[in-house]
Amino acid sequence: MRKMKNLIIFHYHFLPGGVTDVVTSAAISYLNHSKMIGKITIVSGRQKNLENITSKIRKSLRRNSKKSICHEVLPSIDYLENLSDGITTETIKYEILERYASEDNIWWIHNYHLGKNPYLTKALIEIAENRKQNMVFHIHDFPECSRYALLKRLKDVIKGDLYPRTANVHYAVINSRDFHFLTEAGIEKELITLLENPIKPVIIQSDRKKDTYAKLSGSIADSFPGWRKKEPYMLYPVRAIRRKNIAEAALISSLTDKNIIITLPGVSEAEKAYSNSCKEIFTSGLAPGMFGIGFEMENYDISFDELIGSSSVIVSSSVQEGFGYLFLNSMNWGKPLFARDLDILTSFKKSFKNFPSHFYHYFSVPLESNESEILQSEYFFKLKALQSELDEEKLEELQQLFAGILDSPEIDFSYLTLDLQISVLKRISVDCAYREKCINLNRANINIINDYFELDISPNHKILEKNWSFASYCIKTDKILQKFDKSPICLNREKRKKPIFETMQFYFTTPDYFRLLYDE
Repeated sequence: MRKMKNLIIFHYHFLPGGVTDVVTSAAISYLNHSKMIGKITIVSGRQKNLENITSKIRKSLRRNSKKSICHEVLPSIDYLENLSDGITTETIKYEILERYASEDNIWWIHNYHLGKNPYLTKALIEIAENRKQNMVFHIHDFPECSRYALLKRLKDVIKGDLYPRTANVHYAVINSRDFHFLTEAGIEKELITLLENPIKPVIIQSDRKKDTYAKLSGSIADSFPGWRKKEPYMLYPVRAIRRKNIAEAALISSLTDKNIIITLPGVSEAEKAYSNSCKEIFTSGLAPGMFGIGFEMENYDISFDELIGSSSVIVSSSVQEGFGYLFLNSMNWGKPLFARDLDILTSFKKSFKNFPSHFYHYFSVPLESNESEILQSEYFFKLKALQSELDEEKLEELQQLFAGILDSPEIDFSYLTLDLQISVLKRISVDCAYREKCINLNRANINIINDYFELDISPNHKILEKNWSFASYCIKTDKILQKFDKSPICLNREKRKKPIFETMQFYFTTPDYFRLLYDE
C-alpha cells in the first residue's frame, strides 16, 4: 500500500483573495478525494486569516475522515517589506529545511517567484538544485508580465535563472497560455502540468428577483443618480482594481442604457486611488449603475446569491486574468456572459460553444486630436523608460505596434488612461452626436448584449463537473505527486542561449501588457 504524503502548502499570506480561494478549494479537494495526501500543513508568512481558512476546510471534510489540516506561521516567507532585519537567503533556507525537509513531505509553493520575497525565491531555487526535496511550484502570475519593479528585485538577488529544471521540481500552471509559454521557453513538458482551478457548482435561485430589484432601487439607489429604476442590470462581481478596467464596464452600461453593478471597491494602497475614481463615475451619475455595494448588502437584506439571481447578464471588461473564475461562474449561475476576449481563455472557450456568451475584442471610441497627442506622448515616455528592461528588437516592435494603435481617429477604450476614459464618459453624457458615433462604432457588440437581456437560461453544471470538479482536480494533483515516485526523466543539459525568464519576458512584451491603465 502506498504511503500517504504530507503536503506542505506555502504562500506569503492567506488574506482573502484569489490564491487563498484556490488553496482552500484545493485542500478540500485533497482531503476528500486524494489517494496520495494524508495531511496538509498550510504555512504562511502571516497569522491573519489562517484560522478562518483552516476552519472552513475542516468543516468541509467528510465524516470520520482520518485526514488532517493544520497551519503554521513562518514570518520569513512574508513580503519583503514585512521581513525582520537580518533575514537572508541563508536564514530562510535553514529555517525551511529544518522544519519541513522530509522524504514524506511534498512542498507546494504558490507564486514562488513573483518578486514579493526574492530571498525566499533564491532559497527555494538553491534547495531545488542542491537537495532531493520534492516540490511543486504553482504559478498564478509572472514577474515578467510587466511587473518590472518586482523583476528587478529578483535580479538584484538572484544572478541565475528563476526556473530550476530538476527532477525534484514540478510546475503547475492555471491556463494554457502559461503552459505554452513555459514549454516554448525551455521547460520540459514532463515537468509542467496544466492545473486549472476547481469550481464548485451552486444553485442560484431567481424567485426573489422582483423583491431584490425593489430593494436596490430603494435607498441604495439614492447614492447613485445614474441608476435607471425601470431597467434591468448587468453584474460585474469584482474588486475595482486597474486590470479589471472598470470604466469600460461603465461605458458598456452607458451605450446600452442598462444598469451595471460593480460589487467591490479596491482596498489595497496601490488600488485605492483608481477605485475611488471609478466610484465617482457612478456616484456622479456618469453611468447607469452602482459601485461597491458588496460590503453593504447585508444592511439591506440582500444576499450575494440574490444579487446574482436578479441580474440579467454577467459582464467582464478585464484586460488581464490569470484563470478567470468569473467566466466559468456565468455557466454556474445560468447567466449569459459578455466579456473581453483574453489570451488565457483558449483552453476553455470551447466549453461555451452551446452557452450564450460573447467574447469581444474591442470597444472603440473617437478621440479629439489633443487626446491622441496626449496618448502618443504618454506611451512614448512609458516605452522609453523601459529601454533598459526590454530587448532592443522587441522594444522596437512594440513601439511600431503602438504607433499603429494610436494612428487612428478611433481607439480601443482600454488603451486610454483612466482620465481619458472618464473624459469620454462625460462627453457621451452631454453630446448626443458623439454618443451616437460611439454606438455606431460598437453596434454589433451592443446588439448582442441587448439580446442577452431577453434570455432566460439554465446553468450548465454538467460541463463544470466534467472539467473543473474538485474530484477531477484531485486526480490531476495525484498524478503530479506520483511523478516523484517514478524514475526521474532525462533532462536536456545543453547550455541555453538565454535564461528562461528572459524568454518569458519576451513573450509578455505585447501591447496587451503595456496599457497605460496599469500605471494609474
